[in-house]
Amino acid sequence: MRIYIIMPYGRRRGLSDAECEKNIEKAIEVARQLILMGHEPLLPHLLHFIHKGWAQSPSEERWAYIAAIQLLAAEAVLVTGEIQDSDEGSNMRKELAQAKIMTKKIFYSLQEVKDDKV
Repeated sequence: MRIYIIMPYGRRRGLSDAECEKNIEKAIEVARQLILMGHEPLLPHLLHFIHKGWAQSPSEERWAYIAAIQLLAAEAVLVTGEIQDSDEGSNMRKELAQAKIMTKKIFYSLQEVKDDKV
């Protein structure tokens, strides 16, 4: 199953590249677990490495659009990490709302995915 991973990243919240990369490492570990379970992870966090150090990098809206293409291709989403109620503009909140509109299957833990493995 193609599973889009929704996890904290941090650029919009002002985290440094190093702080963002710590979050990316956590997301990569989740992607590895999904691969071992027989799934195909879609990990928008990896766009960070295209963006990093690129002087002509497009706007945040363009990056969100590129990530949305991955979400469109997904059959399900896995949400890990807290979505803060006070963080109304967060990408995590937006991605989850988009996934619901697209009627994607939504998992909130790896254990749920294991039970639904195809």
